[in-house]
Amino acid sequence: MAFMANTSSRVSEFQMICFPGIQSWQHWLSIPLACLFLIGLAANSSLLITIYSAPSLHQPMYYFLCFLAFVDLSITLSVTPKALTILWFDLQTTSLAACFSQMYIIYVCQGMQSSIFMFLAYDRYIAICNPLRYSSIITKSLTSKAASLMLTSSAVFSLPFPLLASKLHYCENNKVEHCFCENLPVAQLACDSHTVSSFYSLGMLTIFLGFNTAVMAYSYIMIIQAVLRLRSSKAAFKALSTCGSHLILIGFFYITMIAAATTNRAEQSMPKFAHILLTVLQYLAPPAFHPVVYGICTQEIRHTFQKLLARKRHSFPRKRNWRTIQLLWNQGK
Repeated sequence: MAFMANTSSRVSEFQMICFPGIQSWQHWLSIPLACLFLIGLAANSSLLITIYSAPSLHQPMYYFLCFLAFVDLSITLSVTPKALTILWFDLQTTSLAACFSQMYIIYVCQGMQSSIFMFLAYDRYIAICNPLRYSSIITKSLTSKAASLMLTSSAVFSLPFPLLASKLHYCENNKVEHCFCENLPVAQLACDSHTVSSFYSLGMLTIFLGFNTAVMAYSYIMIIQAVLRLRSSKAAFKALSTCGSHLILIGFFYITMIAAATTNRAEQSMPKFAHILLTVLQYLAPPAFHPVVYGICTQEIRHTFQKLLARKRHSFPRKRNWRTIQLLWNQGK
C-alpha cells in the first residue's frame, strides 16, 4: 500500500541515518543483525514446513503458531533488508511512500503479534480450565474467525499512523535518525505540530495493548487457580508445562518493549545509537526467538521436526566409495 505525502511538502525523500554518531563503524553491527535475519527466516520457514507436513499438528493452536510465524517473517522482511543496505552500501535514501508503507506494515505486524499472544493465552485457559469442552470451543471455525478479526483490527487501527504522518508538512530536515520508519522519528521532522499523531500512538498503545494484556492476565490468573486446585503435583506440573513456551514468549515480548520504551524516555542521558539498536532488536530478536522456543518447548513440534530431518537424511542416496566409482568408470570405458 502506498501513501502519498502532503503535496505542499518540500521534501520528496528521506535520508535514513541508521546509527547517528557511529557511522564510521556502524557496519560492524550488520553482523549480528544479519545473523538474526537469517535465523528468523530459517526458523520460521522450518516451523511452517513442519506444521504443514504433519497432519497431527493441524490443530487450532498450531494454526496460530503458523500465523505468528507468518507475521514474524513479514516484519523481518519489511525491516531488515533496508537496514542492511544502509549499513553495507550506505543507501540511505527512501521515498516518502516507501517509508509510510513500511511504517504501516510494522504497526500491523506488531498489533497482530500482541493479538496472537492473547489468543494463545485464551487457548491455554480453555485447555486447562475446561479440558472436556476444549474441542467444542477451540474449533477451526473459531480460529479462522479470530485470525480474520485480528488481521482486520490491526489493519484498521494501524492505518492512521502512516496517514497522519503523510499529512504533515516536511519542509527542510529529511534525515530520519533510525534504521526504519517508525512514527515518532519521522513525525518529529515535520515543520508543523505532530501532537495528533503522538496522542493517537499513545491511545492505541494504551487501548489495544492494554486490552490484550488484560485478557492474558485474566487467563493466567484462572489457570493458576485451576492448577492450585489439583491435588497431584505431577498433574499440576504437566498443566503448567503446556504454558511454558507461551509464558517465555510473552515475557520476551514485554521485556523488549519495556526496554525500548525506557530508553526512549531516557534518550537524553544515553547515546542515540543505543536507543535505536534496542528498538531494532525489539523487531528482529522475537522472530528469531519465537520458533526456537516453540521448537524446543513443544514436544509435538520437536518430534515432528526430528522425523522430517531423519526422513530427509534417509532420502539422500548413499555415498559411493572410491572403489565403486573407479569400477564404474572402468566399465564406462
